[in-house]
Amino acid sequence: MAVHDLILPPFSVEKRERYWAKSRLFGAIFGLTSSELPTHWDSFAAYNAAMMQSDTLSVSTAAREVAQDLRRFTTMLRPPRWYQTLSAGLPPDRLRTGFGFALDERDREAAERAVARILRIYPKMPTGFATSAPTRKLKRDCSERRS
Repeated sequence: MAVHDLILPPFSVEKRERYWAKSRLFGAIFGLTSSELPTHWDSFAAYNAAMMQSDTLSVSTAAREVAQDLRRFTTMLRPPRWYQTLSAGLPPDRLRTGFGFALDERDREAAERAVARILRIYPKMPTGFATSAPTRKLKRDCSERRS
């Protein structure tokens, strides 16, 4: 949802509730019952924000090693720095630092410029480029966000 809202207009309350209702089904994969999960999006968002700021979430040695492996793999793919910065910028500072991701002001500015470019350029791309329904919707939503 954070990535969606970074580029596209926020979902309506109804759409967020539908999204959360579907997402709750995945709790069963992790052994959670529906009574163990927040019933509404707002309560999930509040729980998530509190967890992100608490000491309950931490970066273990194993998690840090996985992050390092992902960084090595990402280096082979060579995505642009702004793309890496957008991803690394999502977690709170304490978790980002725990994973070994360092962002400076130059990185933050590059990510902000990238989002601005995406919002400006994507709606102008040729219709043929947007061949799938989700891509057409993204293009339409970017146009709406710009106005």
